[in-house]
Amino acid sequence: MEKIKDYLYDISDVLLSLLLIAVISISITYKITDAFTIKIFNPVSEPVIPVSEQIEIPEIETPPIEEDPTQVEPEDTVDPIEVKPATKVKFEINSGLTGYHIAKLLLEKDLISDVNEFILKVEELGLGNKLRSGSFSVPSNIPMIDLIYIIAGK
Repeated sequence: MEKIKDYLYDISDVLLSLLLIAVISISITYKITDAFTIKIFNPVSEPVIPVSEQIEIPEIETPPIEEDPTQVEPEDTVDPIEVKPATKVKFEINSGLTGYHIAKLLLEKDLISDVNEFILKVEELGLGNKLRSGSFSVPSNIPMIDLIYIIAGK
């Protein structure tokens, strides 16, 4: 009877050890792959749309040129451009946001001038699936390429 007890205790110790190793391995795997940022209990209700399908290409109409080549108008004087000192802009990208929504957020923060231009540049750089969530603080006059690399973690 004692041998059976010892055998059961040994088996339970081995099984408990294997279970503990499995839990630790799964936890480390999730942490490494950043799987904890996926919302499991409150999934985003919006369907996932690839960035390439989110691009809106505006139609450009060119008005006919009606200039008289004999008339030369004086050039308008150009006002000097006012240069603003760079300030830090803080923003947060929540997990699950698409490239289009990230671009709209950056447009609201005056970090980019055009949503479509941002999306095209992200696709050109091949970083569409590398954009990550988190809190960011960048200078207000940051070039768009640098901003993309910061958000992509490069």
